[in-house]
Amino acid sequence: MKEHECRTLAVLFEMHGGVEYRDGGHARRFLLIYISNVGHANGMRKTLAVSMNWYAGSMAEELAPRFALRATWRLSTVAQRSHQLLAGAFAERGRRGYDYRVLAALAHFGELHQAAIGRHTGLDPSDVTQTVRDLEAAGDLTRRPSSEDRRRMVIAITPAGTRTLDYLDSAIDRAETALLAPLSDAQRERLLECLEVLAEAYDPD
Repeated sequence: MKEHECRTLAVLFEMHGGVEYRDGGHARRFLLIYISNVGHANGMRKTLAVSMNWYAGSMAEELAPRFALRATWRLSTVAQRSHQLLAGAFAERGRRGYDYRVLAALAHFGELHQAAIGRHTGLDPSDVTQTVRDLEAAGDLTRRPSSEDRRRMVIAITPAGTRTLDYLDSAIDRAETALLAPLSDAQRERLLECLEVLAEAYDPD
């Protein structure tokens, strides 16, 4: 296992207690598989937690083509790898996908009430509440009472939050580059065109 992979897994364990983490509304549980001396920063031993599916690609036996060649199966496999790359990119920076979605919404739409953040990010109200608290504690956003209704809070991104968003954008860029590495430029363009068609067809709005 490479050093950056060890750091990623260690962060995941520390962030989520080796039990589970939530991203995109889905809980993923981790299996403790070994304890390794990978404390590169402080020389301490760290307990690492790895998703049951983290190494599925390298451990899987030959799959039955009856299902493995179907579009639904292949899309699910690629989506799983995409989630893994994104989770690792965020975890290396001590962040979550929720953080990115909330900051991106505030950067795009400007000041928002908490309910509007939920609509613009697709997050549950409870997830929005916790994410806003975490981002406020990190200095990435501010909250103030609304001038129209003092019972409601107006939330805005800060300069520090903008820098965090840019930092996470670069991390996602690298994850997407890794995901699409097997494709040529022309294949990437065709893939994105097809994904756009599918996304528009299944857009809940």
